[in-house]
Amino acid sequence: MVECPYPYRRLKTESAFSCFFFNACRSLSLFKLEKTGYNIYVVDLDTEDFIEYSSPAGQDQLAVERHGKEFFAAVHRDVMTRIYKDDREMFLTWFTKENVIREVDGPGAFTAAYRLIDSGSPVSVSMKVTRLRGTNRIILGVSIADALPGRPEKPEP
Repeated sequence: MVECPYPYRRLKTESAFSCFFFNACRSLSLFKLEKTGYNIYVVDLDTEDFIEYSSPAGQDQLAVERHGKEFFAAVHRDVMTRIYKDDREMFLTWFTKENVIREVDGPGAFTAAYRLIDSGSPVSVSMKVTRLRGTNRIILGVSIADALPGRPEKPEP
């Protein structure tokens, strides 16, 4: 076990890799999860190993949800249960490793909007993926779109 340095002294992880990325994700204001909730993924593009962090809306903390291998295959398996049925085909078409790499290496970020299923209801979300500078790793954030700054709390009818 590795104990993360200040300010995360109480977090114990299985590797320095986890600790480094926990601190990198925690310090990013890019995804603003403290206001919107939802998830951050850190993915090694060479191995496709990943760590998923979550943050409840309104809380300034991250928790490790899961970690695994073959990130893009895992996402494609999760589509049938997590993505709203009308968005599944579109999601499977554009969310590929090749497309993500092309966008983060070109314009600098891969962005998308789609709907998840949360407690049986569709929820609009926004995804943003960017490369962690100087590495072959990406950070992917998924936020509730209606909770993002500058958006109404509830969708207009």
